Amino acid sequence: LTAERVQRLEEIGFVWDQLTADWEAGFAALKLFQEREGHCRVPAAHKEGDHSLGKWVGTQRSGKATLTTERVQRLDEIGFVWDPLTADWEEGFAALEVFKKREGHCRVPTGHKEGDHRLGAWVNGQRFKATTLRPERAQRLDEIGFVWDLHEAVWEAGFAALKLYQEREGHCRVPTAHKEGDHNLGQWVNEQRKTKISLTIE
Repeated sequence: LTAERVQRLEEIGFVWDQLTADWEAGFAALKLFQEREGHCRVPAAHKEGDHSLGKWVGTQRSGKATLTTERVQRLDEIGFVWDPLTADWEEGFAALEVFKKREGHCRVPTGHKEGDHRLGAWVNGQRFKATTLRPERAQRLDEIGFVWDLHEAVWEAGFAALKLYQEREGHCRVPTAHKEGDHNLGQWVNEQRKTKISLTIE
């Protein structure tokens, strides 16, 4: 091509390297998403304008080994998530740490949200996957007092409260409405009685 033809093509926005242009278009769409949403965890089917951004993001993850250092760096600089499953787990663990620090335990109610994080659902997910959880993750959960068996933990907490009551009062005849600290001990005691009756009937 003559210099004059090259110039005329460039004046109307001719694309010499289509692959680079496509990558830059994807990166620009990701930046728009990140600036609006505050993160780079793009849903797989998401479109940003006419750009299939979710698909583009998936391609970057699967092809990380072939990306140039400069592209990896540019993605890192805007908080790109290379491994969304690990990122989600770490986010859940951080939310659990906040809950534990505030409440003093890890017995998270099923419907509880910690900020925008559905912590109750995340906690139940860890219990469900207990046998397949990575050992290092299980260890980190153990270190902050994670409750693997909620029913067992609730029973033990009730029994500990009853022991305190018995040591102080000298008996176990707990009034129905009585609370031992934050524990509804009267209710717990009544539940034990009902459970024993139903077992006896069976």
